[in-house]
Amino acid sequence: MENSEVEVIDPLTEQEENRLEELERVVVEGMKGPFDSGFALREIHGEKYYRKTHPTFEVYVESKFGIARQTAYRLIDAANVFENVTHGLQNPPLGSDISPFLSLPSNERQIRSMAKLAGPEEQIEVWQRAVQTSPKGKPTGAHVNKLVNEKLGVTLQRTGTKITQAARELPEDFIQAFLTITEKLFAAKKDNFKGIDRKKVIEFIERLRRFIED
Repeated sequence: MENSEVEVIDPLTEQEENRLEELERVVVEGMKGPFDSGFALREIHGEKYYRKTHPTFEVYVESKFGIARQTAYRLIDAANVFENVTHGLQNPPLGSDISPFLSLPSNERQIRSMAKLAGPEEQIEVWQRAVQTSPKGKPTGAHVNKLVNEKLGVTLQRTGTKITQAARELPEDFIQAFLTITEKLFAAKKDNFKGIDRKKVIEFIERLRRFIED
């Protein structure tokens, strides 16, 4: 009889169990509010509190709350964006043109697309522009999404130009191959690598780099 490895799962401490119960209440009640449920789900995921009853976070949220994994991660992403924007507006860098008096995001749908952006700086920049170009300073999700796509387009265009210029010195068949994979990567990045494991893509590119260097 072959030995098989059994994953040992640490049980929750009493303190963790109490915290999980508290967070689960927040998730249920937070569904009616803007971002609290996202923050609660983020902590449950990060601390792996779901391990008490479920093998994965995805199975846990669907079983416990009846929401799909995509919805759970979307709520977490929105909470992260809200946190980034809030912190950026309340603590603007010296010399920046960020206004601390801008209104804050009010719901998940409004800032859903901002999770595609590179990080806090771009998120704050897009939100400030969205508020400043919206009636009464209250941007819609559609308007924010438009500005996000504009920002992504500029960033990708600049990157694509640099890659194309660098590829000109390669043989024609190499140029076509690199441009094909580059277009695929740009399309995936614009969609925030939806349905694609970003880490595996990076790992593949790293292996390719090492292969070329060897």
